[in-house]
Amino acid sequence: MYPFLVLSFIFFLIEKRYKEVDFKHNTPLLIYIAFVLFLYIQGIINQTLLEDFRLNSKLFIIFFLFLFTTTYKWKDKNLIGEKAFIYGVTTGIIISIFRITKHWFLYNEVPLSLGSLVNDLLIVNRPYLGIFIATSLFIQLKNISNSVWSKNHYYLVVFQLAFLIFISARLAVALSIIILVAHFVYQLKNQKKKLIWLFIGFAFLLSALVFNPIMQKRFKVEEGFKVDVERVLDHEPRYVIYSCALRFLNEGIPFFGFSGNTELQTKLNQCYEASIEKKKKRDYYLTAQFHTHNAFLNFTFLGGWLALFLFILLLFYPITNSKFSMASKCMIGILISFLMFENVLYTNHGSMFFGILFMYFFKNEKSTQ
Repeated sequence: MYPFLVLSFIFFLIEKRYKEVDFKHNTPLLIYIAFVLFLYIQGIINQTLLEDFRLNSKLFIIFFLFLFTTTYKWKDKNLIGEKAFIYGVTTGIIISIFRITKHWFLYNEVPLSLGSLVNDLLIVNRPYLGIFIATSLFIQLKNISNSVWSKNHYYLVVFQLAFLIFISARLAVALSIIILVAHFVYQLKNQKKKLIWLFIGFAFLLSALVFNPIMQKRFKVEEGFKVDVERVLDHEPRYVIYSCALRFLNEGIPFFGFSGNTELQTKLNQCYEASIEKKKKRDYYLTAQFHTHNAFLNFTFLGGWLALFLFILLLFYPITNSKFSMASKCMIGILISFLMFENVLYTNHGSMFFGILFMYFFKNEKSTQ
């Protein structure tokens, strides 16, 4: 990732195909600058700027992507950027299939129901690979709907969707089903017979999900398709994490948040130690140092209510502004859903995904009028 960014910046300087940034008419960029500057100032005041370098460096990378997008003169009539993303995701799927197959030949098992092992088999962590696939599906279906790409892309859509169901990335599967239903309902809105067949097809798709043994194990489905809710909650880290986060909110947090990530993690660890009864599970949480798994909660705790306001404003500005197309609004909807369940900006893949989606918004023709 970092060599790619450095080389991009070098070519950017060599080619000199850049223009002056129009800050006045680039509201999302201004909001993001205000958001990052606020967090940096907080870090300087609390003397945690270097201590929280892991997060601060990711925010700077995203800023670099924003700035690069708004200053670089380029035309992408053939949607090369979108194709690169889609084929990159497809390559990741193929590599993951190779790893899974190799593991199956060596150990005669495919442990995709175990979170601790699945990430070693997939090219990136399951939630991230899942959201990449869901985004890839959306881009392909969008371009098929607009008659920009041929319907041959449906074959790739089916391949990616089948793999997504196989690895059972729960959020991504739910988003993909919503995307597919919306796409085909729009395509077949005046063809009632085909709509009926469409819903029959989705009934089979849902059946495939229900009978998927990996998905059953992840939801602790027992014989008779009964879901053991207690076991599901016991094995779901977010249930414990969000319970602790809710406790912090009920107790009241400082207006500008905690002093830094170290204090936040210390409070989370204290909550894990006090609330988790099983010693093995408690030790696992303390060793793993689970963070908030929610970007909105994370920025609330690290920057307080003002940071949360700026972060929400950054995300919802494109949704409420008529200059942004429906495709852009849907893309940011995918991003928001992911931010609800993952601390996206804490990881390299997450920060790049965040930056790439906003690059898409800035280069959208309707958004730059």
